[in-house]
Amino acid sequence: MDRKTELWQLGQLINTPPNFVQFVYGPKSSGKSTLMMRLVRAFGRRRDFIFYDFRARSPKGISDVLALPQDNIFVRFRTYLKGKLRHDPGSPGIKVPKKLYEKIRTGKIDPFLPLIPYLRKMHKPVIILDEVQALRFSGMSDDEIARLMNFLVTLTKRMHLAHVIVVTSDCLFIDDAIKLAALEEASEFNYLGDLGEDAVREWLQDEGLTEEQVMKVYQYFGGRPYDLWVTLQNFAATGNLNHLEKTVMRKLSRVRMLASHHGQKTIPVLKRLASGNLTADKVSKEMLKWLIDNEIAFFDPLDGTVYPISNAMSTALKRL
Repeated sequence: MDRKTELWQLGQLINTPPNFVQFVYGPKSSGKSTLMMRLVRAFGRRRDFIFYDFRARSPKGISDVLALPQDNIFVRFRTYLKGKLRHDPGSPGIKVPKKLYEKIRTGKIDPFLPLIPYLRKMHKPVIILDEVQALRFSGMSDDEIARLMNFLVTLTKRMHLAHVIVVTSDCLFIDDAIKLAALEEASEFNYLGDLGEDAVREWLQDEGLTEEQVMKVYQYFGGRPYDLWVTLQNFAATGNLNHLEKTVMRKLSRVRMLASHHGQKTIPVLKRLASGNLTADKVSKEMLKWLIDNEIAFFDPLDGTVYPISNAMSTALKRL
């Protein structure tokens, strides 16, 4: 899967002095986490990466969102060797002595400022916060998330100490974070969407599909990486592309079921979404959140547009 341009852009970013929080956003399953892992593997020998995957790690609150207790020296050495052998030197957190960690965890001291000396000891640190919107499900309040974002601004724009890349598929989170924290003049945004047609053609033809089959897949699924990967798995197992129509019909059935439970105003909104005539200012925030939470729509906070989360979803919505 070709993301050479995006990888090069991020490489250029981390090779310049830190000056802003970089948001990488896009629809779910567009390859954001995969791109971050490629970034770590490509540049991890030249700088220290701290990689938070908030789907796998659920902090109990602001007190342990960034800090982790240090392992003993033998565990640290073994982890170091494994990282070298796997060419995957990222750390899952900013590790501090256990006594300091306990003070942070129990709320006796500020959860962020004591981490700065340990970041200073690192070599050109890069902090990646993947699926950061999951913090809301861990119990962190908006005020706590604002404190976290303001600390990230301190590390980048004010201290130029570390690069920070915040990754999310929930753009309502970005919209709220900008309003809550001092991000307006301290953040940049990189949209990661579908693969282009040429990249899709090259990928699918390398996997044995004909030009006609490639175009049929692209008509149904566009360049969404996850849908293409599932298609290849089904094609390898069955030798046909019946999966395409089944996927659209399954999405259509699911949307109809969800809409029937959500109220009469839902279908007209879905039809406007399918026609490409929907912006955030034309729907209530409750409706927008419903569309996003149910993986029907994607909201771009930069221009306020709302559109189907995938090409397959767009096809399904047009059949309502």
